[in-house]
Amino acid sequence: MENSIYNDKYRGLTVRNGRLINEEPGFGMAGITAAALKRKQMKQEKKIGMMEEAYVRAESRIETMEKLRDMFG
Repeated sequence: MENSIYNDKYRGLTVRNGRLINEEPGFGMAGITAAALKRKQMKQEKKIGMMEEAYVRAESRIETMEKLRDMFG
């Protein structure tokens, strides 16, 4: 299997006792932990996006109110 075409594609994977073993070093965390971290990051990004959107809307309203004040009085 040394000269197999699969060596580069499946680097870090070996077969022991009929089981596929992942020996590739990862982040040092399990898949569930990585998924939870990713979910937390996504929630944080969503909150930041909502804050940005609120800021833009507020700025737009301020500009509109200023224009109305200039027009009417």
